[in-house]
Amino acid sequence: FPITLVGKPPMEDCYMGKATERIFLPLLRLDFPEIKDINLPMEGVFHNFALISIKKSYPGHAKKIIHGLWGKGQMTFAKLHIVVYDDVDVQNLSYTTWSAFNIFRKILRKLNQLRKHCNFFKECLRRR
Repeated sequence: FPITLVGKPPMEDCYMGKATERIFLPLLRLDFPEIKDINLPMEGVFHNFALISIKKSYPGHAKKIIHGLWGKGQMTFAKLHIVVYDDVDVQNLSYTTWSAFNIFRKILRKLNQLRKHCNFFKECLRRR
């Protein structure tokens, strides 16, 4: 059986993982033409973590891509998919995480505002 026995990263399996990422990108685009680029970082050992940039067309588009990728072969094993807009370079890991965390921060702010409003309405209902 052909196998690769490696030591501490980065070793030859890292380069094979990057080659696999580049080879399968055009195949993924056949099913998902909105995918601009994909990065399977070394830190995720090429199957636990995926960064995907898409050309977003409608609300919930990222969710459609994630659910579709979870049905595609080895992508089913990915535990974390981060989908960003097409203007984010997913090959630049620090910029991509900065962009994703800023999006998360905006979402958390909105949720916090909603929570404050809900608490206000609950208090008003109690006073009746």
